[in-house]
Amino acid sequence: GRAQRLTNPQDPCLFPGRNGTRMGRVGFWALVRKYAQRAGITSPLNPRILRHSFAAHLLQNGMDLNDLRDLFGYVSLDATLQYAHINRPDYHEVYHRLHPRGRKRVSSSASEAGEADSSVVST
Repeated sequence: GRAQRLTNPQDPCLFPGRNGTRMGRVGFWALVRKYAQRAGITSPLNPRILRHSFAAHLLQNGMDLNDLRDLFGYVSLDATLQYAHINRPDYHEVYHRLHPRGRKRVSSSASEAGEADSSVVST
């Protein structure tokens, strides 16, 4: 039964069901919903969100994009680049400081507040 399946290295089953057979898609998502509710997660979950979250945590903790590519089974690095933005929480600050449209927003926000913005370079 289930105990044998758990100790059988020949079977690559990751989520065995109660009777020892492979857990189906519906059973798996019922389990995910159950534990999400217990954890207080109210936002929707789907495979893509879980995959992105997994990638985000790996990158934020120092995993290289090439290693992530290999782990996720991508052939090219291009497919892995969709996760690259996750690892840069400072992108918004950089955008607002350096991009012309970002500078306008920072500049107008500063002028509305009656302050000078030294990070804005006039052109």
